[in-house]
Amino acid sequence: MNLINLLKAEFLKLRHTNYFVIHVGLPLLGGILGASCFLITKYRFTTFLINYFLVIALSYPFACSYACYSIFEQEIKNGCFNLLSVTKRWQVLLVKLCYLLISSLISCFLAICTFTCMVKIMRAKIIINVSYLLGMCLLLWGSNCLAYLVHSFLELKFGHNVSLVCAALEFLLAALLLTDLGNLLWPFFPSSWGGHLVRIYTMAVFNLKVVSFIPIRFALSIIISLTLAMLIFAFCWFNQWEGRKNEG
Repeated sequence: MNLINLLKAEFLKLRHTNYFVIHVGLPLLGGILGASCFLITKYRFTTFLINYFLVIALSYPFACSYACYSIFEQEIKNGCFNLLSVTKRWQVLLVKLCYLLISSLISCFLAICTFTCMVKIMRAKIIINVSYLLGMCLLLWGSNCLAYLVHSFLELKFGHNVSLVCAALEFLLAALLLTDLGNLLWPFFPSSWGGHLVRIYTMAVFNLKVVSFIPIRFALSIIISLTLAMLIFAFCWFNQWEGRKNEG
């Protein structure tokens, strides 16, 4: 099968699950709840917006875990036949990662757009920096690409329970590293990338003094290197994968 047929086949399989509903419904609900909270508080819009982005960043581990569970568990329950029977197995993994990453980008975009549009409708005087919002969307998405690769591996190797436990640990670690404890450590812990990059990017866009104890170029080099290394590992490992040995 070529990539186009695999993409179509994957869409047909996912269409009969709640995968697309979750990726559209939850961001819309999150945006509505976020806008509602802002409208009943007295926070400045910029301050609340940064905190909203931090909430998105902290929620990504659970989103990654559930998305990977949705897209892989159906194959596991069918005995991994579709995953193991094709000659070019890397294409199967590529297709699934494409769906995961594209749906992640769309979900992040919807969460940000829903929030800002509702706030703008309710309070027309608020100025929306569209380029900042688009940049933040790409930043949050890009900083979590590694998480989708890691949770894909965990789902295939160990099952959803292990992936969910790891997501909870990532959430706690990310929250902890948002404190002063993470000023020097955050580039080395992928779950904390999103939260710290939100702060640094916001300071740079609004011409504030960027407070970063780690050179940003060094941090970005670590992020890109680890993501590429995990991508290469995932494809090499998947070509040798023979199915899950345990039921998670």
